[in-house]
Amino acid sequence: MVKVIIINKNGTIKESNVNFDIEKVYKYAGLKKVADFGKIYTWKNESNYVTLFANRNGKAGSENKYEIPPPKDNDLFFGNIVLVQHPEEDLKKGTIDLTLDLWEKCYNCLYGGFDELVSEEDFSEDDIPEDMKTSGGYMKNSFVVDDDEPIEYGEEEEEEEECSDRTTTDEDEMSELSEEEYSDTEDEEDDEDDEDDEDEEEDEEDEEDEEEEDEEDDDEDDEDDEDDDEEDEEDESGNDE
Repeated sequence: MVKVIIINKNGTIKESNVNFDIEKVYKYAGLKKVADFGKIYTWKNESNYVTLFANRNGKAGSENKYEIPPPKDNDLFFGNIVLVQHPEEDLKKGTIDLTLDLWEKCYNCLYGGFDELVSEEDFSEDDIPEDMKTSGGYMKNSFVVDDDEPIEYGEEEEEEEECSDRTTTDEDEMSELSEEEYSDTEDEEDDEDDEDDEDEEEDEEDEEDEEEEDEEDDDEDDEDDEDDDEEDEEDESGNDE
């Protein structure tokens, strides 16, 4: 007789004593025929091995709810599952007892050593090792650090600063461009105003020249009229004589 582990479809486990026969493992799972039931995977457990026997096919609602260790933790199995321990990799060379205690240790190791994990809450202040204490007597963790320990800033903050610098630079460049454009616009307006002033001055000079010419013409006309009057008077005096 040898002890094997039976995992019921509801997730409960139990030990069972059987006259092990690899051809009759399906019967240990409560099946009447082998069907799709068979060997699925073998784990290395220290110096021994544990083999999983299960059924990959079944009716909806008959899925086994037990969490199988990696790398089969994402596989779906139906009905009952059988676990067998053996000292040699070849199961046909013999089996040895697999108790609930042995399977629990193996299970924890396969999941990364759950039995070795210790919660910080399990420590009282008196139980905290000296190398794990801060100067204030608290346990060191990711949130509590010693006063003498430097605070390291992550790469994300540096990247944010770099991004901030780049943004500031871009804004400065835009500001400089705006000032240059504004300055250019003012210069152009000043040039236009100067041109307008020059045009106005030229127009005024032209008007003054025209007025002077008109006055000169008027003076000439007056002189001509006076000459004509004198000639007329001379003619009249000649006629009287």
